Amino acid sequence: ILDTLTLRPTSFKFFYYPNPPSGDSLRVYIESLHLGTVIALTICDDGAQSVLGYSGGTPVRNAIKTLGSYYIDSVRYRESWCIIGKKGAPIGSVPEAYTKLFAGPAIIDTSKLVIADSGYVVFPVIDNSTEWLSVTKNDSLLPGTGINYYPLGIKHDNQTDTLSALTFSNNVAPLTGISAVDYPKLRLIAKFRANELKQSPNLTSLGVNFNSLPELALNYQTVGTDKDSLVQGDSIYLNYSFYNVGYVPADSFNALVYLKKGDNSIRKLSDTTIISLAENQKISKSINYKTNSEDGFGDMSFRIYLDSLNTLREFHKDNNYFEIPFRVLKDTTTPVNAATVNITFDDLEISGGELVSPKPRIRFILNYSGTFPIEDTSAVNYYLDNQRIYHTMMDSINLDTIGKKLYMTYKPVLSDGDHSIRVTGKDIIGNNNNEFEIYFSVISELKILQTYNYPNPMKDNTVFTMNLSQIPEELSIKIYTIAGRLIKDMKIPPSDLRIGFNSIPWDGRDEDGDIIANGVYLYKVILKKDGKSVSITEKIAVVK
Repeated sequence: ILDTLTLRPTSFKFFYYPNPPSGDSLRVYIESLHLGTVIALTICDDGAQSVLGYSGGTPVRNAIKTLGSYYIDSVRYRESWCIIGKKGAPIGSVPEAYTKLFAGPAIIDTSKLVIADSGYVVFPVIDNSTEWLSVTKNDSLLPGTGINYYPLGIKHDNQTDTLSALTFSNNVAPLTGISAVDYPKLRLIAKFRANELKQSPNLTSLGVNFNSLPELALNYQTVGTDKDSLVQGDSIYLNYSFYNVGYVPADSFNALVYLKKGDNSIRKLSDTTIISLAENQKISKSINYKTNSEDGFGDMSFRIYLDSLNTLREFHKDNNYFEIPFRVLKDTTTPVNAATVNITFDDLEISGGELVSPKPRIRFILNYSGTFPIEDTSAVNYYLDNQRIYHTMMDSINLDTIGKKLYMTYKPVLSDGDHSIRVTGKDIIGNNNNEFEIYFSVISELKILQTYNYPNPMKDNTVFTMNLSQIPEELSIKIYTIAGRLIKDMKIPPSDLRIGFNSIPWDGRDEDGDIIANGVYLYKVILKKDGKSVSITEKIAVVK
């Protein structure tokens, strides 16, 4: 059924075969229509037989004639036909199309100009305002026509209030009586009224003037540290700046900096209240953080939050946060009397909490002075998981009397899980109060852990970092567009990898050597070993 004013469909019905009795259902439906009802009717497939009947003059075809159809009795198997009928119209007085089999579709192409006495236009929602100022219009009114303008105020809970009609002077109406605090969103409605001659007023343009929001922002270009790794006890400088890139001042917000420790706990380093930051201005701050035993070691970061209390309305909140990582290395050297001990796993020092091989080559390097009792095997004691490693259990012991170094190598077979190495030594009066302990883990299954890239978003280059439980036979990093097109395939030889923490740089160029464009990409890290493959997929953004 069509609306007689606009010709828009108001309801739809389908009469299918073999849902019996579809022909009778269509006849009853047409007979139920009121006189003057306008209906669009068409046929498909073999409805001419299965619904209308095999010949002319069937009851349902006769019912269609009451819509003004001239051709309905002629329509046969798989022929095309359609009509825009009107209940009670004379036969042949309505738009109708009919084509024979194989002659193509039946098409009615018609239009109707509708002239209404009144109407309205609802304009899109206007958001992100701190102060509503005015409305400016450009319209023209013929005698007897008119346009009334109303603001619709939208509250924080999306409840909408129709406010008082606007009063214009020289095509400008004030909005200063509408509070942007109560109504942070606004939309306008223009109600049109034609004259007795059906002539319409014309609206050419309608604009709203308002003060927009502040916009705080920080990113990888405004945050930096003077180093990305340091030994426990050293200091690291955090320098960060944040901008107000909005159009009005940002008043009364806080800048909060947290330290994320290696165990993922956090500690507040600073919380500064900013009274006001003018538009297009920045504030720069710095923090000198000294690493210590209480905060621990491992993968750490500075987390910076702007307006953490959410007191400001802004365009976006996702650029109010930035995290910059760094790594604190635990000093693996411990003093024992007039000696120091270094520990390596497969010739690499670890900072603690890292992955090592299930069959590591653990090397203890004792650097001693001339006063150290090198012959006393109890001067320094070594423990694996609190079980003492005696000198007789060492795989090799080598003494360098010239360089004053004692090398001891131990090759245990470790089970999956957490382990520890502890070293104790006697002081000058014989007490075992010098102690050092380092923790590590073993995973015999092939796994990729803690996969990240830094910086992300990247500008020109980035570094992929990951922890590997095993050294694979093959490691590849494949970079795809968000649509799935492969643009870079990096293959890393096993000789460049180690169990535990690995970092792999990328210069931001595709396989053709071209610098990739801004956007979001996917990268997939794939490991293969002994016929087994594992992978992980992450996102990376490029912003220049």
